[in-house]
Amino acid sequence: MARKMFTQEQVRIMAENPYTLHVSTTQITFTNAFKEEFWQGYQEGDTPRTIMYDLGYDPEVLGRNRLSGIQNVVCKQAVSAKGFHERPQRKRQDTSAEGDSTTQAQLRQMQHRLKYLEQEVEFLKKYPQPEIHASEGRSHE
Repeated sequence: MARKMFTQEQVRIMAENPYTLHVSTTQITFTNAFKEEFWQGYQEGDTPRTIMYDLGYDPEVLGRNRLSGIQNVVCKQAVSAKGFHERPQRKRQDTSAEGDSTTQAQLRQMQHRLKYLEQEVEFLKKYPQPEIHASEGRSHE
């Protein structure tokens, strides 16, 4: 199943929420304060959808899979010895512009495809197919 992507408008709205640590078109991370509020509401019997709505997030935008993931992360951190912690953001090699990450991904994909095709050519050189002469290849005459 493909990951549900956020629109630029949804990213902007979620970035304005004080409980948002980081948001991109593909993921959202939350502050410790969010996790504490979520955990408190969850312990009081509120559903994840209700908690998210109360904390200023649209559950429909997040989707069922993300809601489930958020619930799992908060519950695991709540009972862990480390407690709630904010995950450090991964540093990208080149984040100078929004399109750079897409360009880098496309470049990696093309490099992978090129390498695959080069391997395929080498394989075909090692194991050549028997030549079929024009007269032998015609069976419909």
